[in-house]
Amino acid sequence: MYILGIESSCDETAAAIVEDGKHLISNVISTSVKEQALYGGVVPEIASRRHAEYISATVQQALQDANMSIADVDAVAVTFAPGLIGAVLVGVNFAKGLAYGAGKPLVPVHHLRGHIAANYLTHPQLEPPFLCLVASGGHSHIVQVEDWCKYHVLGRTVDDAAGEAFDKVARTLGLPYPGGPSVSQAAKTGDPHYYKLPTPHVEGKYNVSFSGLKTAVVNEVHNAQQRGEEVRVADMAASFQERIAQILAKKLLAAAGEMAQAPDNIYGLLTDADMKFPDCTDGEGNKHPLSHGTYISYMESGDRALRKSAFENLYHTYGSFGNTIAAVLASQVKQLQFFAQARKYGSAMEASLDVTNVPTSVYTNLIEAVHKNLDKMYRYVDLRKKLLGVDELHMYDLYCPLIEGVSGRTPIEEAKKTVYDALAPLGEDYRKVLQQGFDNRWIDVYENAGKRSGAYSAGARVHPYVLLNYTGTLDSQFTLAHEMGHAMHSYLSNHNQNPLDADYVIFVAEVASTCNEALLMEYLLGKTTDKKERAYLINHFLEQFRTTLYRQTMFAEFELNVGRMAQEGTSLTPEVLNAEYRRLNRLYFGENIVLDHEIDTEWMRIPHFYYNYYVFQYATGYAAAIALSRRILREGAPAVKDYIGFLSGGCSADPITLLRGAGVDMASPKPIEDATKLFDEMISEMEKILN
Repeated sequence: MYILGIESSCDETAAAIVEDGKHLISNVISTSVKEQALYGGVVPEIASRRHAEYISATVQQALQDANMSIADVDAVAVTFAPGLIGAVLVGVNFAKGLAYGAGKPLVPVHHLRGHIAANYLTHPQLEPPFLCLVASGGHSHIVQVEDWCKYHVLGRTVDDAAGEAFDKVARTLGLPYPGGPSVSQAAKTGDPHYYKLPTPHVEGKYNVSFSGLKTAVVNEVHNAQQRGEEVRVADMAASFQERIAQILAKKLLAAAGEMAQAPDNIYGLLTDADMKFPDCTDGEGNKHPLSHGTYISYMESGDRALRKSAFENLYHTYGSFGNTIAAVLASQVKQLQFFAQARKYGSAMEASLDVTNVPTSVYTNLIEAVHKNLDKMYRYVDLRKKLLGVDELHMYDLYCPLIEGVSGRTPIEEAKKTVYDALAPLGEDYRKVLQQGFDNRWIDVYENAGKRSGAYSAGARVHPYVLLNYTGTLDSQFTLAHEMGHAMHSYLSNHNQNPLDADYVIFVAEVASTCNEALLMEYLLGKTTDKKERAYLINHFLEQFRTTLYRQTMFAEFELNVGRMAQEGTSLTPEVLNAEYRRLNRLYFGENIVLDHEIDTEWMRIPHFYYNYYVFQYATGYAAAIALSRRILREGAPAVKDYIGFLSGGCSADPITLLRGAGVDMASPKPIEDATKLFDEMISEMEKILN
């Protein structure tokens, strides 16, 4: 289909032939810009007269360049609004007559929709939905293009458009009309940071304002002239252009940010709401309902048939949605890369870590250090196989306890006392606040109808709040210590920092909580003399190492590699992702475990891949906590003082600096290596106890 397009909304008369909306066949522009330049801007009356003079010849030239006549086109399209009313009427009336005379349909085109549709000419592969910035002489709009003819304006200028501001600033600086090209040319030799121009504030999340910015330039120039100072034209042009670009880019990226939540939202709805799992079967043939909530409890069961059934049924279900989940993850990776590139970062990982002032070397050091110590994990796998007494160790055998019949039920008050006693190395001042939390109802202890599952700590200026679903198990005791670690971190930061610096970043968020767990473990190990109980506790400790230090690092490496593959142009199909995940499982667990093919799809179950390079912080936080707890137990008061200083630091310094102050350098691989050394020592003790 061939369309003749006619445009006359401002000072340029244009006609073009377009094929199928995406291929430009001819394009002719007649302009009165030189005449308008005499007046420093568009004069509507002059523009209208020149349109009337130019339009017939312009259209004829467009047809001639396309080697066509009006009989060859399928329709006539014309800009009908918005624009200079006189100029628009010239184009509309001419198009009406032309279409009527030739017997062709007449298509009215909204000026802004024309700007948006022009993207299809330069990017024929572009399809809705997408976000579009319309920045022209008279318009500055952020538009969400939902479908070919469905638009939603998210934001717009409340006064001058960007193009208008450029024209007025150019006139102020003595630069020729039109202002956009002349300001841009002058800016090439200027310093964009020389003049400190304001960023106008405006109501509306995505709205912009340029009138105040234009006025700021006018005032700056006027004041300089009053003082007899030279106006640095190139520097002002560069500073103005930079501020305009920053304002538009910031608003556009903010609008795109909301759209970027789609992969996470889709994944959540798919896995939490739409996905249903078949019942699993235990060793006696009994059926059990399978869900996200019950899966882990089945994997911890001593019934191997139940574990196998739950494992297979869960991952077979995920696998049946493989194409969808792969597409969602690919979208997540692409949007992260888009924002990283838009903000001039080298990679999505770099962009993510920069938010918390963590160097990318910390991420890569973690992976490298764990790789050097994978022999410890292989040793643990061999030990688990031996203690379970199985001919083959399968992936569904990794979570069941190695020691049975030890755990009992501990009332909450006894658990509080145990945690209180275990944290004695942190000093009386720390424990005094801890006791306040126990005595003054900081904690919502038990499960309730409608209560959120799991455990959570929320900081507040008065005091933190802790949510538990306490069941009396050993895990529940460790969860109590964990969440009170978060609470104490929040309390000390809030009481020692101003509100702006009180919140600590996610990189250190798990340090205080895990340090409490490590101290609790050392306390429990130190007071037990029963071999079986000691072996049970060590098994709990070993599983923390496996699931936090090693497993989370494997997740981090998978996320890193997937990002690199996408950046190199690899299509993230289920087959590609499954193969990479299988490779990493073999690398991290060794040759003495059966890699059931279902494990290839485990990546589909991990929601943290939608959290933007988040998971590595579990591993680094765990290593830092182990290092801190060992130093506290080894050195006493000096180490405690440094640790309390870290807990009180909030975000008053970057996290690496804060941790260095506490005696741990996470910029080096040493904390990771020291943690794996302790892991190895615990394996040796487990072997010694059970032999």
